[in-house]
Order: sequence, then C-alpha cells, then structure tokens
Amino acid sequence: MQSTITKISTAVAYTTLASTDLDRAERYYRDVLGFDVERMPSPPNGLMVHAGQGTGLSIYERPTPPHCDATAMTLLVEDLDAAMSDLRAHGVTFEEYDLPYMKTTNGVAVEGPTKASWFKDPDGNILSLVQM
Repeated sequence: MQSTITKISTAVAYTTLASTDLDRAERYYRDVLGFDVERMPSPPNGLMVHAGQGTGLSIYERPTPPHCDATAMTLLVEDLDAAMSDLRAHGVTFEEYDLPYMKTTNGVAVEGPTKASWFKDPDGNILSLVQM
C-alpha cells in the first residue's frame, strides 16, 4: 500500500493566485503573457491558466488584493533575455532588487549559470522567470 506522501509527491501541482478583477487577470495572462486561459464555472468563479507540460495556475477573485512580497510563481525559460524582451514589448516592467543575498542589473540576477528576473501582475503577485 502506498503512503499518502508518495501519492501526493506524484500529483500535478499548480499555483493559485488571487485577483480583484478576473476580466483584467484574464486579459493579462492571455494577451500579455500568452497563456491559454479558461473560465471556470461557478462557484468559485475563477480562471485556469494552462502552462507548459501540463502545469498551470488557478486564479480566483477576491475583493481585496493579496499582500505578499514573495515570489508566487516561477516560469522556467530557455532564453531569459528573449523572454524578457518579449514581455517588455507587451508593457511588462521588471523589478530591481538590491538585497544582501541578491542584486539585479537591468532586471536580472545572476548566480552561477542561473539567471532570474521578477515582475508583478496587475494585482501585485510577484512572478519570476528563471533560466537554468
């Protein structure tokens, strides 16, 4: 008999984010970030955003914006510079950080072979791009 931990460890995982405006979130994740977005039936009203390799995220609506200063979702990309260029063309602004453990230059932090950048969706959720 398999343990619960083993069953959970093989489950598909996805991120859940909050939005104060599902229509705006749908436009952003579809038109700016380029994901396939599906409206979920009610209740709860929400969006299912389909990403690569069977992954994705769920977005639900709530009356007040989330308040989190940590990365909510990371997207693994093959070419960070190209991904950032594409997103900048769609109006995305990348965050700049100057922290004791990390500093960005032109929106990019480099540690060894890994490069990363961060940006916010319209609700302030922090999203990250990482090239390994």
